Amino acid sequence: MMAMMEVGRSYLVRLFLDDKSRILATTKINRFLEETSEAFQVGEKVSLIIADKTDLGVKAIINHSYWGMLYQNELFRPVHQGQKLIDRNTSHDCRINTLFNRHIGLCS
Repeated sequence: MMAMMEVGRSYLVRLFLDDKSRILATTKINRFLEETSEAFQVGEKVSLIIADKTDLGVKAIINHSYWGMLYQNELFRPVHQGQKLIDRNTSHDCRINTLFNRHIGLCS
């Protein structure tokens, strides 16, 4: 059972239109995001939205489409849920290694 939202707190939500073109919001964002991605080009700008904290670090949404992970041992400055960052990919493989000094795993 999901916990109720509380007044005065912030929540990460996905906005979308229903079949009657009404604007809706949901905290169940998993169904809108992919676990894997095509390889990103070196130097390509990527947008990051900080999502949930985990035992490994923090989950991030990449380019509004993909899940990624910012690992705790590679976090060199504080981040908070909902924080938006723009960075560039510096990796040659299908992971994103940003100038933010993080590895964001995107491969299956």
